[in-house]
Amino acid sequence: MDAVSKLITMLLRYHDEWARSTTMTKMAMVNKFLACIVKYMHSTHAERQTAFNQKPFHRMLLRLLLDLTEVRIS
Repeated sequence: MDAVSKLITMLLRYHDEWARSTTMTKMAMVNKFLACIVKYMHSTHAERQTAFNQKPFHRMLLRLLLDLTEVRIS
């Protein structure tokens, strides 16, 4: 989970270098990453129901929030 958070952070940090080839902004990227995480979390919850373990998702979202404070999004 920490590695996924670091990957997202690195993609956002170096967005300006490859932004010429895409029209996606940093905020749009953050929204897409969060949407993917939430969709996966929802499908995992629907599949496992009472056996669902929310701790990995909590750790990833918390780590992502902490890492994103270091990256200037706007």
